[in-house]
Amino acid sequence: MIHQTIFDNFAKKNAMELDRYRALVCAIETGSLSAAAEALQYTPSGVSRMVAALEEETGVPLLLREHSGVRPTKECEKLLPAIRDLLHAGESCAQLLAGIKSVIIGRFVNGQT
Repeated sequence: MIHQTIFDNFAKKNAMELDRYRALVCAIETGSLSAAAEALQYTPSGVSRMVAALEEETGVPLLLREHSGVRPTKECEKLLPAIRDLLHAGESCAQLLAGIKSVIIGRFVNGQT
C-alpha cells in the first residue's frame, strides 16, 4: 500500500504543476483564455490564475493579454519548445509510472512481495 501512496502523491503533485504549463500552451494555441478553459474543462479565471502563477514563478511575463485574445511574449516564445518538451516528458513519465504501479500492485494482489 505504501508504494501506491508514493506513486499517487508523485503523480498528483506533478500533474498539478504540468496542468499550468498545459493551460499556457493551450491558451497560446487557441489564442484565448476562454477557449483554453473550455478545451481543458476549467473556468477562464482558473486558466488565468494558472498562467499568472507560472508568470510569478518564472518572474517573466508569458502572455500578452489583448482585446482580441492572448499571444506569447517574446520570452515565452523562447521557452515554448522547452515547455512542450516538458509536457511530453510528463506524459511519458505518467505512462511509465502507471505501468510500474500496475506491476507493483499486481504483485501484492497475487501475493508476491
